[in-house]
Amino acid sequence: MDVELSCDVEDILLAYGEACMKVRLLEAQIKGLREALEAKAGGKIAVGAFAVSPSEPAFNLSEVNLKAPGKLGVRRYRVVSVIRGDRLAEHFEDLGPADTFTASEFRIPGGVWDGKHAEILHTVEELRSIADDMQHTTPPTFQPRDLVEEFISNREQRTQLIKERGL
Repeated sequence: MDVELSCDVEDILLAYGEACMKVRLLEAQIKGLREALEAKAGGKIAVGAFAVSPSEPAFNLSEVNLKAPGKLGVRRYRVVSVIRGDRLAEHFEDLGPADTFTASEFRIPGGVWDGKHAEILHTVEELRSIADDMQHTTPPTFQPRDLVEEFISNREQRTQLIKERGL
């Protein structure tokens, strides 16, 4: 079945021009909404990223426990921050129930910010590799110390040492 399309080049160019103008108008509206939200929130807003590439430069990676929307319980999320344009974009990955992880929440920096410029030092793949290693670590246990008792003991030892040396 052959369908013959008859289009004038001018009609195509006119439709293309109208589409471009609509896109510019939408971009301006989005920019205005973003600025209004930032003004109301009092700072920069991170943009969401649907996907990140393993070779993409990453600003940081965090693993945090958050209440899942619409679900019961707390889940572990991996948040990868990358720079898209002039903004941070965050990509969330659901890793599963939080109680299945032995490691506590953590953040791995992948770049540095001096207030004006960002320098990215790691890729998404490098930070994911580090995070995978950290997931299987157990947090160190610390024995509580009685600092007051240690201070008194230290002073007594010092006094005894001074007496023995005759100082």
